[in-house]
Amino acid sequence: MRIINNVPVWGEPLDNAVEQMAACAEEAEYVALMADHHLGYSVPIGAV
Repeated sequence: MRIINNVPVWGEPLDNAVEQMAACAEEAEYVALMADHHLGYSVPIGAV
């Protein structure tokens, strides 16, 4: 696990999904990307 842009990321980070999750984190209290994450429509798939 590593922290990228204040987002905990498990697995190999995909830049576009990390950027999308960082935008979501502005409205959420807690966020994380699981190992199988990938870009979604408004929130990454594999995001918590």
